[in-house]
Amino acid sequence: MKRLYRIAFPFLFISLLFCSCQNNLKYPTGKDTIQAFGDGRFNIAYVGDEVMLCDSADPGPGAAIERDVKKFTESPIVYTIGEKGYTRVNVITGSIKQSKFLEEFDEDDQEIFRQLKQSESRLEK
Repeated sequence: MKRLYRIAFPFLFISLLFCSCQNNLKYPTGKDTIQAFGDGRFNIAYVGDEVMLCDSADPGPGAAIERDVKKFTESPIVYTIGEKGYTRVNVITGSIKQSKFLEEFDEDDQEIFRQLKQSESRLEK
């Protein structure tokens, strides 16, 4: 009986270790991913020299929602400031709103963008 435990226990331990390391995201992330949101559909990642906000559900050229992302916040709604201006992504519904003009967003969104713009955090390349 002791011999059975000596053999079975290491296999059980190793199998539990591998099972706990699995990524449960619907859209897997790569090694260059900085942050994934929700089920992994939306993520911020290094693509070459740029930091981009990407939509993993669109594998083509439309996957890049925003290029040269400077700053972002994470929550159910992701706010980024980048090359295309201001971007708001609702991770739950998948809706995306972009504009160069802050006034095209509602007051709550404008305040979040202002705070993000004033924050000291900045993505480094």
